[in-house]
Amino acid sequence: ANACDAPNVLIALDRSGSMSLSIAQHLGAGPRIPGVFMTRAEVAERAIRRIVERYSNRARFGLAMFPQLGADCAPGERPLVGRLERGTLALELHTAEQFVQQMSANNQPGGDTPIGAALERYTQWMAGQAGERHLIIVTDGVESCMRFGRLLERAQEARRMGIKVHVIGFAVSILDSIQLNRFAQAAGSNEALFANDQRSLDRLLSDTI
Repeated sequence: ANACDAPNVLIALDRSGSMSLSIAQHLGAGPRIPGVFMTRAEVAERAIRRIVERYSNRARFGLAMFPQLGADCAPGERPLVGRLERGTLALELHTAEQFVQQMSANNQPGGDTPIGAALERYTQWMAGQAGERHLIIVTDGVESCMRFGRLLERAQEARRMGIKVHVIGFAVSILDSIQLNRFAQAAGSNEALFANDQRSLDRLLSDTI
């Protein structure tokens, strides 16, 4: 793909406090399962870096994390990979090195899970983009900063804007998976996608590209 027809893909990673837990703390997994004692943030970072390395010659990737460091329910003022030009997110091909740098510096879990505020902010950035637009939200939980009904309204607005929202639940509880499915459906997907280890997260991320 060239820069004109390559899709815009903004990856939005949850860095709430629970991302500092291991996958094992959700699954009750034993020590013989490889990787389960890495934190969720570490596993997600590894999977995201891998997918960008694989596809950054054919998709324009951007990165955002929520919440903003030191602000429990704020989504962050600017992208970590990509730049804002008059409020519109400008993305480029070949951003794997930027992902390595920005994820190493910024993947520090803490705070709440402002999915709705993040969705509103990021879709505003993407509203003026030309071409195909994808927003991939990777989260280990559900909205904790606004009413669930308002989150669904935000999701429906993203759908009306023509932005394809992919919701990936990572090491989530059964109860949370029900809410994430409703959120994904409001955004126009058939259902949310769920991963419990790096291999399944790699596969789901690849499937969205």
